[in-house]
Amino acid sequence: MTETQIDPKPVKFFCFHPNPHLEEIVLQRIAREFGKKQFPGIENAEWMFLNTGGLLEEGMSAEDYLNEGILLGGTGGGMFDEHPTTHSSRKENECALTLLLKKLGVNGEAAPWQNIIDYTVKNDLKGAGTAFDVAHVLTTLYYAFRNDGNEGVKKAILWAMWAIEEIYTDNLSGDEKKVQKDFFREVAMTWLHARQRAIKNGLDLDEINEDFIQSVVERKAGYTYSDKVTRSSPINVAKYFRIDQRKDMECLLRFMMQDGSYGAHPFDIASIFSAAVRNARRGDGDLSDAIRWVFDAFDAKYVEQRDFWGKTRKEFKDKANNVWMKGPLGTDVLVSFMETDSQLMPKYARHKDGGNVDIFVKRDSNGNVQIFVNQRKRATHGIVLNGVVRAVRIREQLKNGKLVTLDPHLLTQEGRVEGCENWWYFPSLEGFYNGSLTANEVSPTKLSMNEILDCIRIGITPQLRVINERKRHRRGAIRGLVLHFDEEKK
Repeated sequence: MTETQIDPKPVKFFCFHPNPHLEEIVLQRIAREFGKKQFPGIENAEWMFLNTGGLLEEGMSAEDYLNEGILLGGTGGGMFDEHPTTHSSRKENECALTLLLKKLGVNGEAAPWQNIIDYTVKNDLKGAGTAFDVAHVLTTLYYAFRNDGNEGVKKAILWAMWAIEEIYTDNLSGDEKKVQKDFFREVAMTWLHARQRAIKNGLDLDEINEDFIQSVVERKAGYTYSDKVTRSSPINVAKYFRIDQRKDMECLLRFMMQDGSYGAHPFDIASIFSAAVRNARRGDGDLSDAIRWVFDAFDAKYVEQRDFWGKTRKEFKDKANNVWMKGPLGTDVLVSFMETDSQLMPKYARHKDGGNVDIFVKRDSNGNVQIFVNQRKRATHGIVLNGVVRAVRIREQLKNGKLVTLDPHLLTQEGRVEGCENWWYFPSLEGFYNGSLTANEVSPTKLSMNEILDCIRIGITPQLRVINERKRHRRGAIRGLVLHFDEEKK
């Protein structure tokens, strides 16, 4: 890979969207390692976040930010942002990390990083992974630490950075990548004991966790085992505490019981824990840190599952409003809508054991709205949001008092469009977002919930797609929507 010439630009800050993905975390580590020539000072760069969904300060460009020592990654439309802008399309088959690698000309010297790079790129481009791989658990940690503000985000990022360093250190050793299945099962059982002891006796969880972590270290678990340990299992511990049938423990216990599959994914927490154990044995790490890291992952997953099957389920049952619409294939489509600040609600609403709705519309207390499609039903119901996106973007522009974008292709393009910059379309996910967790300062839509539901009905119902029946071509349909919404205002 040939290095692309870049005039050296001193860097003082990395700038990402809030709650950065694993991709951005790996990007900054690779940049610190290989970008010192092109970006002097980058090894000491601090973090900052752009909350506006990629919209920069008026009159500023990504290059202007860089001239001020701020390197944008995965946002802002700069050299390391693959996302579309109002004037450019997505950089296909690229992500921020691949763009960085090409710019820096990183190749053979990155061999110890290669499996980390491969996993991160695949996860970002394809969404490949499991519920217990490091990228997925990172998002769970953001949720678990959400009430801690910036400190919570920092703790989640440090958790992921620790994992990256452990894998990198293990790669440098060249040792066989053997999964420590018995040791990991022991840690899983110890976590179950610690959490249930704390809950049962009303004790401080952090203190209990530390006591149990040190007990594992002192037993040197993973080096030698008694028959009692090897015969036991997480499910036996769960049965002892009578939590084996609880819905909020189902996901955790399923993973803990699949000890034959520990490490089946090279970046699940069992694989990374095993790398950390090998590092500790070589004197390159601390065993208690490795156990604590696993405990943090289990704690976060438990909090998520407890809230998902507890207060999220209750809130959905109490507040969700449902309406049936006719879908593109003539099938009935269930649309659910509600006002909520719950981060878990969109997933619960579409979960097969939750709301199981086809389309979910969420408005938060700030007025921002997101529209989600049930991925399992996209094929069976033929649901695509391009018609919805077109209708919302026209209606939002009318609310703003000026029609800037009416081209039929631009109206359904990925990302945002001029005149309606506060909505972002993700065709690959069939999601349409007026702000999100990673863009929490986007201006709220001016549309009411009834107006949004009308746009959904128009967008997914075949007989309503072309309201102006006298004009059959696409531009006629666009004009028909404008007339329809204008008439409604009157």
